[in-house]
Amino acid sequence: MERKLGLYSPEFMYEDILCFLSWSGHAIEASRRLSRYIGIMSSWEETTFDRVGGRSIFFDRLVDIVSVPQQLSRVCEEQIELLKLGKIPDYGLAH
Repeated sequence: MERKLGLYSPEFMYEDILCFLSWSGHAIEASRRLSRYIGIMSSWEETTFDRVGGRSIFFDRLVDIVSVPQQLSRVCEEQIELLKLGKIPDYGLAH
């Protein structure tokens, strides 16, 4: 049986979308989607968020992604250096 992660972990898809929008400079769209996603996830069972430390911790993480996009760039740069990749081309996606 093939497991489709998105069917079991849609909160991570929302997080990925917010990361991409924030990293690529689409702050207004990221803020709009953050509000929408939090509204959707607020009705989910609390146990859905057990593996990420709970609903409020996960929501705080999403807010940080949108409100401090520079942090994403810093983490990317650290990972590039750690993995000795040199650099990863952004193909004009960032800013």
